[in-house]
Amino acid sequence: MDSRAIRTEPPAGSTGQVKRRRRRWLRRILAVAVLGLALYASGGWWLPGVGHWLDVGESPRVSDYCLVLSGDFESRPFGAAALYHKGFIRHEIWLTHIASTERVSPSRLDSDAAARRILTTVGVPDDRIVVLDGACVSTFDEAQSLERMLRTHPDATVTIVTSDYHTRRSRWVFRKVLGDRADHLQFISVPTDYFNAENWWKVEEGFASYSKEILKLPFYYVRYGSGLVWIVVLSLIIIGLWTGRRIRRSRRVGAGGEASAIATTERD
Repeated sequence: MDSRAIRTEPPAGSTGQVKRRRRRWLRRILAVAVLGLALYASGGWWLPGVGHWLDVGESPRVSDYCLVLSGDFESRPFGAAALYHKGFIRHEIWLTHIASTERVSPSRLDSDAAARRILTTVGVPDDRIVVLDGACVSTFDEAQSLERMLRTHPDATVTIVTSDYHTRRSRWVFRKVLGDRADHLQFISVPTDYFNAENWWKVEEGFASYSKEILKLPFYYVRYGSGLVWIVVLSLIIIGLWTGRRIRRSRRVGAGGEASAIATTERD
């Protein structure tokens, strides 16, 4: 038999394989770069849609209480005060205490103290403002504080006031914590100064706020929802595919080695 008729694979790690791997990586990098440029160039078309998707706020209805979520002191307390003065809040405005230096107000007051000062300054009576029990570090903790409060107010309706880009995650969290009792809640979007769904990526503060919110959504789904289960399943699938690929590659390398040995024997 003519040994030249036998095609053999180059041994693993040969120059040919290294070049092929480099070409594959270069193609992948180029594809990612092209995709990134395309997304950037078309940002004015799809980025507003992302901003509007985050906002699931409702038209206000009269409710018994109002819970102002911590943060965005320039807008959220003012939104709650406007609802109170227009008669949408029958009884009290509730605040949460945030045990974190990240959400201290510009005046260096704690979140609840800063919100109380703003509310009283714009005409909300101090005796209509109540801070819920428990120190919070996240929106999930705030939902748990409300859940504890509602144990003594089981039939109360509550308006949740927060920033427009924060309403989708807030709604998911409160439904997760409260279950069927979340049907007694409504979520009111408060616009922020200087940026909105139409221009958030053009303003530094808007880009930071919206980007963090987009990243926190999957984190909360994994941390507090069933996302961890899907991650485990997906990881097992990836491991299975990777293992199968390694086995097939090993078989091809083994077949190539056998062919090389046969060719060497025939030449001898």
